[in-house]
Amino acid sequence: MVPVFASGDAWPIRDVNRTLHYEGNVDIRQGTDRLNSDVADVYLLKESSEVERTVAQRNVVLTQPNRKGTGDWIQYTSVDEVPC
Repeated sequence: MVPVFASGDAWPIRDVNRTLHYEGNVDIRQGTDRLNSDVADVYLLKESSEVERTVAQRNVVLTQPNRKGTGDWIQYTSVDEVPC
């Protein structure tokens, strides 16, 4: 398992829903993948606190080796490791 690093200007934890909410200059990195956006929510699995999925919005940039995508919304699920 590759660790995930996340940062933002503000990141209040919403423990009730096991959600981490980041706002402003969001930067999420895992291995060689990098996700930047204005807002992101990271949903954690109840059993293990591992990342279940990440939803990023507004000014989204996903950078992977030899490719880059931009948009207004992205969801990444850890089960299949696929952004959609």
